[in-house]
Amino acid sequence: MLIGLAVIKNWKVKKAFALEEVIGATIILSIASMIFNQVTIFGLHLSNIVIVFLVMLLGWKNGLLVGSVAGLSMGLILSMIELQNGLQIAVFAVSGILAGILNKFGKIGVIVGFMLGNSLLIYLSNGDTIKIVYFREIFIAALGLLLVPNRIKIEIEDLVGKNKLLSDLGENRLSQNEEMINKLNVISDTISEMVVDSQEEMGDLIEDFKDILFGNLEEIEMNMFTEDILAEDTKMAEDIFQALQATDILLENDLIEIFKKHNNYIVVQDEMIKNDLQEMIKIINRSYKMLQIEITKRQEKNKNAKSMKKSLENVSKAIKKSIATNEKTTKTKFSKKEKEILILLKNKFQNVISVEIKQAQNEKYIVDIAFVNDKARDKQSMELVATLLSKALNVKIDFARESSKKANYVQTYMSEDKFVLKVGSSKVTKEGSTVSGDCNLQMRLQDGKYLLAISDGMGSGREARKSSKIAIQMLEEMLTNGFDNDEVINFINDKVNFNTASDMYSTLDFAILDLYKGDVKFAKSGACNTYIKNKKSIRIVKSQTAPVGTLEQTELEVQTMEVADGDIIIMCSDGLLEMQDHGKENWIEDYIKNISTTNVQKVADLIVAEAIDNNFGVARDDITVIIAKVVKKL
Repeated sequence: MLIGLAVIKNWKVKKAFALEEVIGATIILSIASMIFNQVTIFGLHLSNIVIVFLVMLLGWKNGLLVGSVAGLSMGLILSMIELQNGLQIAVFAVSGILAGILNKFGKIGVIVGFMLGNSLLIYLSNGDTIKIVYFREIFIAALGLLLVPNRIKIEIEDLVGKNKLLSDLGENRLSQNEEMINKLNVISDTISEMVVDSQEEMGDLIEDFKDILFGNLEEIEMNMFTEDILAEDTKMAEDIFQALQATDILLENDLIEIFKKHNNYIVVQDEMIKNDLQEMIKIINRSYKMLQIEITKRQEKNKNAKSMKKSLENVSKAIKKSIATNEKTTKTKFSKKEKEILILLKNKFQNVISVEIKQAQNEKYIVDIAFVNDKARDKQSMELVATLLSKALNVKIDFARESSKKANYVQTYMSEDKFVLKVGSSKVTKEGSTVSGDCNLQMRLQDGKYLLAISDGMGSGREARKSSKIAIQMLEEMLTNGFDNDEVINFINDKVNFNTASDMYSTLDFAILDLYKGDVKFAKSGACNTYIKNKKSIRIVKSQTAPVGTLEQTELEVQTMEVADGDIIIMCSDGLLEMQDHGKENWIEDYIKNISTTNVQKVADLIVAEAIDNNFGVARDDITVIIAKVVKKL
């Protein structure tokens, strides 16, 4: 943001700006325009007009790359401010791409490109228009662009400029752009997973047809043929579907033959039988037509989702190409320190290639060291590297993880955490069910923070697990790639809505522990209470939000608390709290207050066992418990 302010301040002083400087200034102006968000003239939002104008302007003057990055930036900012779903990001990104591509045709080409991008993406599901940008708003922004003098210039120098406004800010642009690419790829993969196979299994289509037909038959319960068709043991509905597949429409004689096949002979001998038969034929054909409409909608969803995925891939490739061009000349504020450490390491390890230093928002150092091979893999070598880094950076550094990158072996080291975490978990499946509807996750994120999460799908069994698994997998992937909480919850909500039945939902409960800074961020969507115990003291984290998948837009309630030595965090699914102790509403709070052991695994096992005992040895629902103990390092 400071870079953006510098651009605005030095507009008449500096002749050329770096890409991120211009984008930063554009973002500031866009955020400022949001004060007019509630101001409308004839139903048009002034803020939208300003933002569309800025994207068009940059695309017109600087082409594909700048247009796409500007659009992407605007979409990300707006979706965070207005809590819109992920489609908004794609709309502005793709519109910016097409505006930049067509800039060789001048202002008219840019305007047409933006309108094409908006048209491509405003339809996602059920043919409904998602009102992100009205064409009237684009039209007014286009008039503003036409009034801009052709002589105006927005010169953007190479990613490393010759005349930098600020010497020590915004320097980590390479890694930031790589993070942007990772985010785009995650969104693209998410959309790809939302695409269902257009060649649906016959068994699935039959079940869909039966659901529609049986629902419609409720209108004619008194019809003399309804009971026979509804009976599952007759398999009559399956035969009706097969006949419809062959002829596309069912006639009276077709239905009579199907009944005859099941030893049920229809003799049309009076008006009452004839009327019931015609009524049934009408309901059956209507149901099949409804199925065909539903299949068409699914195919349209696939088509739009594939188009979105392709467009996002193109944005990613454009940014990646720019990065590759400038990779050799890009420097960071740690360049001098990286060279010093590289020289020290080469004295010990001939196979070391490079050193890259980054610093997280909590000021934690993250150091990646690349080797030609893994000869520095033994414990003694890792301890030696950690010692050298600690002296060079003047802070205690520990080994964190190892990986492969561009065919090289990479070791990652981080600032030593002030706390350690001990984690235990226990779970049980509902009595009579073979599959738990709960999913849970315990992992260390790329920045060294620790993630604990539980998702509880509605009900139990496979369908419940489907929605909870989607939530957990999306949470892992998006937090790993640097998405913020609000972005995460919107994408998870969209995907649960898209990939599950209309009446399915899932709670989401996660905690992110910063063991370096010493705090924990609790985030809940429809989840039950979390308890924090320290000796006899109990703190409770509550939430009143709706689960993901229940509404078009779901809120995420986030609370941040400091952690202390000896804190024990108890997270659980709804099934635990439902196992009440003879009507005691807060039995879990009383129980954990009096548990004497601090062994996390024992605490988890004891809580689950007590819950089952409360219900006379029977688990009425799936239960998942995660226990985490925070211990301060000496």
